[in-house]
Amino acid sequence: YMEKPAKREQLASRLGFLLISAGCAIGLGNVWRFPFITGEYGGACFLLLFIVCQLMVMPVMICEFAIGRASRLNLGMALGRLEPRGTKWHKFSWLNIVGIYTLLMFYTTICGWIVLYTWYMFTGTFEGLPPDAVGKFFGSFTGSAGQMTLGMSLSVLCGAAVCFLGLQNGVERIVKLAGLFIILVILAVHSMTLPGAPEGLSFYLKPDLEKFRSIGFFPIASAALNQAFFTLSVGVGSMCIFGSYISKEHSLPGEVCFITGMDFLVALIAGLIIFPACFTFGVHPSQGPGLVFVALPNIFASMENGRLWGTLFFVFMSFADGVRAHYRCTECGAYFDADDTTTPVEYSSLIIPSKDGAHDLRLVTAAAPSWSTPSCSGSSPCPVPSASTSSQALRPSDRAPACWISRTSS
Repeated sequence: YMEKPAKREQLASRLGFLLISAGCAIGLGNVWRFPFITGEYGGACFLLLFIVCQLMVMPVMICEFAIGRASRLNLGMALGRLEPRGTKWHKFSWLNIVGIYTLLMFYTTICGWIVLYTWYMFTGTFEGLPPDAVGKFFGSFTGSAGQMTLGMSLSVLCGAAVCFLGLQNGVERIVKLAGLFIILVILAVHSMTLPGAPEGLSFYLKPDLEKFRSIGFFPIASAALNQAFFTLSVGVGSMCIFGSYISKEHSLPGEVCFITGMDFLVALIAGLIIFPACFTFGVHPSQGPGLVFVALPNIFASMENGRLWGTLFFVFMSFADGVRAHYRCTECGAYFDADDTTTPVEYSSLIIPSKDGAHDLRLVTAAAPSWSTPSCSGSSPCPVPSASTSSQALRPSDRAPACWISRTSS
């Protein structure tokens, strides 16, 4: 018999897609990682190479979107759905799962810092602290195993709670409420008024050939290319998930241009915030991963109502990174669940009863049914997977189109 499953949940609007997919690329990569990598590799010279590398990486995002839209699945299942018959592309699906969960371990750690810094800003922990004391606080903070565990646990719980609400009611609704971009613009305007703004802008926007020669072209180019892949979230199939929600009425290159443009704009603004603050408060631009967590509290301390702005900033950063990172990994984790039993609009699943009660194509292990093939549109009937009475599971790519009919004795 044939049973049509519930439709895969879709985004409510194109705005939701743009905010989620752009937000997947915008967050830790721009606001946290971009400033300290730029500081380590010479400022303006790195920025110029980063622009070139982003243009080079854009075709990779187009490919991931194309795979997602064609299959309406995450990358793990898409390789099985789209592979030519007889090929082994589905065997690489595990790489996506391993990569995405490795990324999640990294994201939950940094998001844990952000969650705890939200509390510290709210309670006024940094009020009255001199710049060097803020740096020492960050060092003791990251050296505490208890605080690291607490922050990561809270990050996982918050992200999981939003994902539990679903795509439209949870993830899409949260990202529409986030005001991270507005706060970044406000902080950039404030940083322009700091005493060290001229020196910071010169370091950030004026190429220094002496620094370029001392560091070397290949280290800078390698760091810029790594940053481009990281900040656009490509290479592990995470953008394939968001591509599965793109309608065929929209151009993939156009969507990628919008996302890449937003990504670069936020990175540029983050530099305008951080580097004037570095030269104002005596924070070295090449300090490393703690640069944002040392420079920003000093900026907020110099602002009117800085405690409020700082709290809002870290709250929105938590949503921008934690929620979207968890959603990407949750959907990839549904590899053996949602996407394997819920098919795109163009297809219907065939539920096959068996002696042991299994009813999913991938799980069929007993007496496989026989198939009949009424004529499809076109000159030849649809291809039929081989049906065997042996204990052989069908691969995801062998899932039947809607025109196949299962005959059973039940």
